[in-house]
Amino acid sequence: MKPHGRLTLLGEKEGDRVLAALLTAIYVFAKCGQKELRERIRTMTVHFRSLVEEWPESLPSVIGCLDRMAQELGVDVSKYDILPTLLDLRSL
Repeated sequence: MKPHGRLTLLGEKEGDRVLAALLTAIYVFAKCGQKELRERIRTMTVHFRSLVEEWPESLPSVIGCLDRMAQELGVDVSKYDILPTLLDLRSL
C-alpha cells in the first residue's frame, strides 16, 4: 500500500505515522551498528534514498531530516554522504 498525498512527520494519517516509524527504524539500525560514523551515515542515506524511491511523497520529510543532520554534524562529516544525497534528492 502506498500513501496518497504528502507525508509529514507530524501528521495524523496512517502514512505519516508509518513514515515516522520507518525513518526512526533506519536511524536506529544505522546508529546501533558497530561501524565507523561515516559508514553509519552512508547506511542511513542509502535507506533514506530507498524510502523516497518507494514513497516519493516522503521526499520533503526525508530532505528535512537530512538537512537537520547536516546542520548538527557540520560540513566535515556531512560532505561525504549527507550533502551529496541532499543535492541529489533536491534535484528530483
